[in-house]
Amino acid sequence: MPSLVSDVRIAMRRARKRPGFTVVALLSLMLGIGANTAVFSLVNAILLRHTPIPHPEQIAEVYQRQSDFPFAPFSYPDYVDFRRASAGTFSEISISQFSIAALDAGDHVESLTAELVNGDYFPLLGLRAQVGRLLGPEDDVAPGAHPVVVLSHDYWQRAFASERTVVGRKMRLAGREYTIIGVAPGTYTGTISGIVPAVFAPIMMINQLQPDVRDQLAQRGTHSAFLKARLAPGASIVNARGVAERFTADMAKRYPSNWPDGTSLVVIPMKDIAVNPLVDSVVVPAAAALMVVVGLVLLVACANLASFLLAQARDRRKEVAIRLAIGAKRSALVRQFLVESLLLAAVGGVLGVVLSGIALRMLLRADLPVPIPITLDVSVDWRVLAFALGASAVAGVLFGLLPALQATRATVVETIKNENASGGPSHRFTVRNALVVGQVAVSLSLLITALLFLRSLQARAKVDPGFGTAPAGMLWLAIPADRYDSTRRQLLLDDIERRMARIPGVVTVGATDNILLSSISQQSKRIRVSGVTPPKGKDAFDVDFSAADSGYLGAIGVSVISGRGITAADSRSAPKVAVINEAMARQFWPGKEAIGQTFNTDSSVYRVVGITRTTKVRSRRLATCCSDVRRRASDVSGRPAPAAHAPAISPSTSDSPTPPTPVISPAANTPETVVS
Repeated sequence: MPSLVSDVRIAMRRARKRPGFTVVALLSLMLGIGANTAVFSLVNAILLRHTPIPHPEQIAEVYQRQSDFPFAPFSYPDYVDFRRASAGTFSEISISQFSIAALDAGDHVESLTAELVNGDYFPLLGLRAQVGRLLGPEDDVAPGAHPVVVLSHDYWQRAFASERTVVGRKMRLAGREYTIIGVAPGTYTGTISGIVPAVFAPIMMINQLQPDVRDQLAQRGTHSAFLKARLAPGASIVNARGVAERFTADMAKRYPSNWPDGTSLVVIPMKDIAVNPLVDSVVVPAAAALMVVVGLVLLVACANLASFLLAQARDRRKEVAIRLAIGAKRSALVRQFLVESLLLAAVGGVLGVVLSGIALRMLLRADLPVPIPITLDVSVDWRVLAFALGASAVAGVLFGLLPALQATRATVVETIKNENASGGPSHRFTVRNALVVGQVAVSLSLLITALLFLRSLQARAKVDPGFGTAPAGMLWLAIPADRYDSTRRQLLLDDIERRMARIPGVVTVGATDNILLSSISQQSKRIRVSGVTPPKGKDAFDVDFSAADSGYLGAIGVSVISGRGITAADSRSAPKVAVINEAMARQFWPGKEAIGQTFNTDSSVYRVVGITRTTKVRSRRLATCCSDVRRRASDVSGRPAPAAHAPAISPSTSDSPTPPTPVISPAANTPETVVS
């Protein structure tokens, strides 16, 4: 220990004597270790940091596998039937669904992310309330009968300053008062990493929280709920999968339109899932690739510092030779060299952790174009500290060991006699040459990768979505349902549009209930076209659907190429009309005039009055978009809940899948207003 303390003191003196090298070394290590720590912190927050749950090996997640979507969520009626059919296999089955609830605070309206859960949700996870109590089976009895909520720990701290007297207070959500009964523990942040709900409410209140959405407790085709189930004593995953097979066969007989050929259930142990089976297939490889990239950055920094130290080792040959001549052991000299490099690595690691924290906070504070807040806990925990410590130690050894070994190989007599003599045999291709070659090769690979990535981003930015060529802005309006009935809401919306239209520089104002390229809130509608057979196993086509007023198409820059657009005359009392895009016209009426044709939904008949050019609907990367059906916003009598996926109608295939996303049901009465 005294020798180690002495080595540390010598290392600190040498660092002060070489301020230029010390600064360069610390900056290199700070960037290299900081980048690694930042990426690992994200991986830790998304994939590794989970709520401690008792006996997680007994919990499984259940998904519906469809022909075009491998991991679809459940509908509530299917959950009820599955719960009944698996009574002896699972002791508890929880169901949860995300929603956006409008909080009416009197002087302002705020959109809150809510997670709607059943009575088994918290008992299955084995969670205890921070304050008060959590939702239980007694809150999951009858639709609309239990207006109570549990606050998340984060929202409790933000909105109520951690007051323990919050239990019993009232919150007004979607026009109805809810009683706060408790606060969730701080260790629990919700079902999906990054989406932290502000409140938890009984799923039996879903129709009250979403009054403009059709009854989701009765709609078997609405897939937006996630299932977790705890195995009963003595049951296994094999037993659960057998129950799932029998349940699928029974449902296919009872509900063939909702359980067509190719539909089955997937039972996956929760320990095998990081976020979601479908998300994991993208996130896990992406995280691994990022870790490799930043690891190479750190490797380049280490090679750079090793080259510096090798050069310095040549300058210290005489010092090393003299110390060896007077009896110093080579192991002691190697240790001193390593202490110097490890000291630099330790300080660089501390600076790297600080840098990663600053960078992540800036990243998470950025405004993201999503209707829900993304919250990740990237605070430093034991995993991040262990990773940073390990990265620092590896870096110190990587750039310090080779110079230490090279420096202590000095030929004592020759070095002392002639300071300029080589301390070892001469080679045409030295270790320093190898380090330089390796550093240049890895740096070039990283540079090429970065350039390709930037080129991909540039190409993606140049993809024409088919709309939005002129500058425009969007407002998300949350209108309290209890203050404004449907007539007053429409009058308010019309008044807002008129006032915006009078603002200097505003050309067009329009409203819609379903904005383009918002994959979280896209909604679809089942349609049937006379003379066109739906895909095998289905009785209808699924098309993307929006309700819009007469100014919407002009506000987003979509021109009508045939027929007419939506007009003020297309009111609630007028016959229902639709403007479709070219993709839908070619799909259903190839070689015919689509204007004047009709199609049926489950409740109405629409007549096509106009055709627009095809636009991207859910993603810029899709080569063709879904059919885009529009009608006047005031004619919305019952907006369908967004499904977890919506098979797209495109010219190339009759039923191509749309990329799935976590389902967040839109807030009630929240039309988007687009200002051009």
